[in-house]
Amino acid sequence: MPLFGRVHESARNMNTGVKESVKNDGSECLNVNDGSERLTLDNDDGSKCLNVNDDSERLTVDDSFERLNVNNGSERLTVDDSSERLNVNDSSERLTVER
Repeated sequence: MPLFGRVHESARNMNTGVKESVKNDGSECLNVNDGSERLTLDNDDGSKCLNVNDDSERLTVDDSFERLNVNNGSERLTVDDSSERLNVNDSSERLTVER
């Protein structure tokens, strides 16, 4: 739970431009940078990454098998696990399912 406590503390400091990195047992890293309004949660082994950036309004979750990407600029949702792909893009009104 200490990681979530640090997230809450970082939220209180969001207007100060504070950049924080927190390592928990060497497996998790939390990075908050108010200049880019970015929150990154990444395991050191590169297996999971959560990235929220308000400039592009993008959320990316990637565990090497599945990727979820939501970007309000392009209104795109992509799920890819190397055998299935779902792509929804409202600007071109395209839906693709690939196996």
